[in-house]
Amino acid sequence: MSLKPILWLLALASLVGLVCGQQVPADGWYLKGDELYTQGRYYEAVEAYDRAIQFNPGHMLAYHSIGSCYHDIGAGERGLSNSDRAAYLHVAIYYYDMATRLDPDNAPSWGNAALAFYQLGMYRDYQRCQNEYNRLNRLAGKKTTVTYRQNYHIPGVGNVVIEPTYEFTYNPSQSVTPGRVEYR
Repeated sequence: MSLKPILWLLALASLVGLVCGQQVPADGWYLKGDELYTQGRYYEAVEAYDRAIQFNPGHMLAYHSIGSCYHDIGAGERGLSNSDRAAYLHVAIYYYDMATRLDPDNAPSWGNAALAFYQLGMYRDYQRCQNEYNRLNRLAGKKTTVTYRQNYHIPGVGNVVIEPTYEFTYNPSQSVTPGRVEYR
């Protein structure tokens, strides 16, 4: 039996799935994940984003968002050992990589991967991702502001949240020129 009829049937089944609304459930789960993410319920958000990917394996934003969940857990959750923190950041990088494979021009995924590599001390990979992020933003003519949220527990004071904001402007002769740094 030839593979050609089977491939045609698979293509037709995929088309019918798209026409019958497979994208709608994927987007619904993605939006549910966003809602959970903004509430800081990262593990539940990962489940919702994963459901979006089950409905649409090419849902680039869902991959990026899962990466963001694991990145936030690895970078900000108190009480994690260094090895657990590193494991979460590695998982985040995996999902950012999946997002950039689906859309190589996805600057936010390149930027987040660069930050995760930097936090892991993997400076060569950091520079590779940062260069791609800078290139894409230069092409888009963007001025970028990055805010990184860090939670600290100071004995006798309590929990303190520090959100440094880095503003970058792009100069064709240089990779990145740091602007101002603000602490809120």
